[in-house]
Amino acid sequence: MGRLLHLVILVAVAVSATILTGTEAAEYTVGDSTGWTSSPTGGASFYSDWASGITFKEGDILGEYQYHRTSIITF
Repeated sequence: MGRLLHLVILVAVAVSATILTGTEAAEYTVGDSTGWTSSPTGGASFYSDWASGITFKEGDILGEYQYHRTSIITF
């Protein structure tokens, strides 16, 4: 019985560690090496295409914007 309890605890710890590792936030550079620009190669769909390959999760960071002189950001 003692060995079974130890096995159950070991499995619970392993599963918990796997779940916690999978929930870490990721940081993305918008547009990768292209950065953030008002006229990217590929036109207006460039950023949509870039984002479509990523599954964003709560807590992820869209950071390290690589601004170019032609960048215009409006809100």
